[in-house]
Amino acid sequence: MSQRIVSALRSLPRPTLRDAAALLLLVAARPAAAQEVTYSGSLQFATGKYLFTERTNSAYLFTGLAVRSGRLRLSANLPLIYQSTPWISYTTGGGVPTGGPQGGAVGDSLQRRGHGGPGMGMDARGGLAGALAAGSAAGGGGAAPVPGARLPRAMSTRPGVTLPDTASFDQVGVGDPTLRVSVDLVPRGRGDVSVTLSGEVKAPLADPARGFGTGEWDGGGALSVAGRLGSTLLFGEVGYWVLGDLPDLPLQNPVSYSVGIGHRLADRVSLLASLSGYSRIVAGTDPPLDVGGAIGYRLGEGRSLSVGVTIGLSESSPDVSVSVGWTTRL
Repeated sequence: MSQRIVSALRSLPRPTLRDAAALLLLVAARPAAAQEVTYSGSLQFATGKYLFTERTNSAYLFTGLAVRSGRLRLSANLPLIYQSTPWISYTTGGGVPTGGPQGGAVGDSLQRRGHGGPGMGMDARGGLAGALAAGSAAGGGGAAPVPGARLPRAMSTRPGVTLPDTASFDQVGVGDPTLRVSVDLVPRGRGDVSVTLSGEVKAPLADPARGFGTGEWDGGGALSVAGRLGSTLLFGEVGYWVLGDLPDLPLQNPVSYSVGIGHRLADRVSLLASLSGYSRIVAGTDPPLDVGGAIGYRLGEGRSLSVGVTIGLSESSPDVSVSVGWTTRL
């Protein structure tokens, strides 16, 4: 049991639902051989108005291959993307509400509406996000709002950004491919702690006018730390990302962060809960912030399946995302 969990701490992800699901698959997997090739994929659906008045529905099909040799792991991923509007651009930080081909109009609208500072989100929904923002969750006792979280709709002071109607947009296309290199700073199998340093680059091959990329290179790196306490896994990650600008809208280079806890319920079943986000990416907007949970099931030697749900807590995140992920050793 101990060796299986320690082997799961190798390639801790950036804070996205897809990567959180990938970590859960690793938690549920058996120990890897010294050298291996792995195929993984996930299907994610996200929906939200973000900072706009019009809702965007997105679907991402990620397909990837990874090769591990000793402490080194090299992986490549290619996404297939569907979007109902071009207003969300795919970056190494996930989907970012940039306005796509209308980035200049978005920048102008954000300047006109002003910015109320951290915690002054707009276009709130109820449920978990609203409860956290209002400090009204069970046991909250009127606590201060979560930084960057949406306020309840009645308390919102900022209008959404209106862009041209896209009722007939509905586009499907290939997104920008990514290449990621990870190295284990702590050798595998030594104790119950894992420390991993990762670097990633995204090539600008997708069409930015359709929201499938920014048309520029993205890149960055992250440091991940995880530890085991019995059948419980604790993990955290911090990273820095350099994002390419759109022609009419500059993007800030964000710091990413993620913390979470996983627990093995049985030999084949595990649970994961996480909180993740970025510093501000688009000037005049609240930074991305998400909370999520997932369940993983080990189908057999080197094969796993996971299902996850993430709720957005800021206007830069989708309202909700659901995903199914899978992995198999080749």
